[in-house]
Amino acid sequence: MKMTILTVIILAIVGLLAAQPLMTAGGNFVSTPGQGKYVLLSVSVNSGTEGTVSIFYDPNLLRFDRTDSDCPVASNHPGCLAVYVSPDCQMKFDARFSVLSEVPDYVFNVFLVASDSDEIGSSPAIESMHKKVVVAGVPAAPIEEQAAKLDVDVNPNPFNLSTQISLNLTSPGRVEIGVYDVDGKLVRKIASGEFKSGAYSFRWDATDDAGKTVPSGTYFVRIHTPSGEEVRRVQLVK
Repeated sequence: MKMTILTVIILAIVGLLAAQPLMTAGGNFVSTPGQGKYVLLSVSVNSGTEGTVSIFYDPNLLRFDRTDSDCPVASNHPGCLAVYVSPDCQMKFDARFSVLSEVPDYVFNVFLVASDSDEIGSSPAIESMHKKVVVAGVPAAPIEEQAAKLDVDVNPNPFNLSTQISLNLTSPGRVEIGVYDVDGKLVRKIASGEFKSGAYSFRWDATDDAGKTVPSGTYFVRIHTPSGEEVRRVQLVK
């Protein structure tokens, strides 16, 4: 069967769109005499995508200032910014964060949870994407040893009744573990305090801080330790 030129063009366009990622993200460290030091995070979402972009960062190092997006900001909590995206608004935006403390690297965990429902915040995810963005900041003095990579695991995932958060601390220090929804709201505080080196395991039984069962959907487990921070996406299915 012979294909027309129009058919070939259409197939090429479809293939190109299919090959494009749902989301891209990057950032830059900026230092100017008039505006001080800040990090500019750029996020671009494919045209036609509807969902929530959740941006996790260290609130001890950065403070969210503003975004140039005309899409609504779902929530802005210390350490997490959530922005709704849809075909009705700008699919590319910059988020500016003031520098509170100068460090060699600023790490962002950017999640896109795409949905097929108008009620984005509560609808089940049909597709998702995670981008870890490391923005080079102020160069540090040479050190002999680099901090050990954070050793964490969340299993099972997806889960029904409960999931286990496993953590291996290579050095003692303060540990913060929390579960967040796609809007960046803290649902459940799992752990907060000083811990010695060693292996730990924490159970999340799909309830909030008030003891109420949370609905099915996408959640984020955020683990902050002296060795760094990790954010894992988990899916609760009932």
